[in-house]
Amino acid sequence: MDKDEEINARRRFELDLRLFYNARCKKPEWTRQRIGEVINYIEEYEAAPRLNVRRNSNHYYYANHYDVMQVGGEKYLALKRKSTTDPIIKNLPSEEYYNALLEIHKNTGHGGRDKMLHTLKSQYYIPTPVVISFVKQCVTCQNKKAFPNL
Repeated sequence: MDKDEEINARRRFELDLRLFYNARCKKPEWTRQRIGEVINYIEEYEAAPRLNVRRNSNHYYYANHYDVMQVGGEKYLALKRKSTTDPIIKNLPSEEYYNALLEIHKNTGHGGRDKMLHTLKSQYYIPTPVVISFVKQCVTCQNKKAFPNL
């Protein structure tokens, strides 16, 4: 894929992402800002007993569903694991979806939706409709689909 095709694919993907969150998705978008807010809720939840502060329902919800990881001084939000043998699944901000999906898509050899979802589920949380939208934007995959026996 040349640079112009990649820029156009990124623009189409970002437009589809906006449409997905504005029209179709009932859940709020995981932006950097929202992830930062959730990290703050979890940190407040953990600090509440020391500070004699009362916890609210948001504190309990986020502390029960997510963990905060710190890698190299940077904090990340991860889905809560059921056991220590489960993989750490990073909750990726929507601003980083395209780059992560592009890397995984290339690593799977343009394998399509199912291969990407299988690879993603042990690394990142990205909604399935977003993955489907990404695959639809891939020129190489669309060409493979048009000429499957070549």
